[in-house]
Amino acid sequence: MTAARCNKRDLTSAEKELAEQWRAVRNDLSEMFKERQLDFSKAAERYELAQHEDDLDFEFSYERVKKFWKKPPKANASQKTLEDDHPEAARLAKALAYLNALRNYLFENEGLVVGKQNSDAKRAVIRKFGIDFWNDFHKKVIKRVENEESQENWK
Repeated sequence: MTAARCNKRDLTSAEKELAEQWRAVRNDLSEMFKERQLDFSKAAERYELAQHEDDLDFEFSYERVKKFWKKPPKANASQKTLEDDHPEAARLAKALAYLNALRNYLFENEGLVVGKQNSDAKRAVIRKFGIDFWNDFHKKVIKRVENEESQENWK
């Protein structure tokens, strides 16, 4: 057995909860990446460079952040694979915090989260077309889509 396998232990209930939260965020990001033909390394690089934009000596290192990400298992994965679908127990909290921060960055700065309203995009539309256009568009398009999505969630 390798050293990594010897050190594996069952997760505590708190760690299991963190693992579930991590999986949910990872799955959201994975779906978003797939829709936008983006991958974790590119998204992480954008995030890291934005976080260190004042540090001219900063160089992105994928090695530092790859421990926070695992590709989602295939649809026909075994139960054991699904149970092991999380970072190491000692890294769960950090990994969850990192993925949440990455998701928030992508939403706020790049408008990449589906179904969320990007305030920069809203301001740009208002500047270009006016507040009346925005109000009409919001009422006739955005609200309708939000209502349809909420009705689908209740089915």
